[in-house]
Amino acid sequence: MEVITRRRGLSAPEGHVLSYLLSYEPTPVLDLRRATGIKGSTLSSMISRLEKGDLLRRRPNPEDRRVPCVELTSRGRKIARVMRKEAEAFEDAIACEVRAGEMRGFAAVMRSLERVSQEYLDQSSQGADE
Repeated sequence: MEVITRRRGLSAPEGHVLSYLLSYEPTPVLDLRRATGIKGSTLSSMISRLEKGDLLRRRPNPEDRRVPCVELTSRGRKIARVMRKEAEAFEDAIACEVRAGEMRGFAAVMRSLERVSQEYLDQSSQGADE
């Protein structure tokens, strides 16, 4: 992903944010934080940079005025779509090099990583609330 994002002057985490928003916009900032695992102040700075680059914008959250939503601009959406296509092509090239059983094993590891990471993030956010 880093090669794909660097070509556009973005960091890998910034590319991750754009990619996430492509599927789930508009997204409350807290949901974006949980989904990406990026800490609050870091994410806030990143959102500001992406906003200055006309890639996303903040807007009021109708469900909770204290926490804004973020959404892609048309420019951000276009870049996110191109990056997604490039990432899919990269993944397809890898899949051609790997046997089906190896891919199933890798997918199982990734699902476990996602589940455990989410549990860890959930526990971390509960600890922050206490």
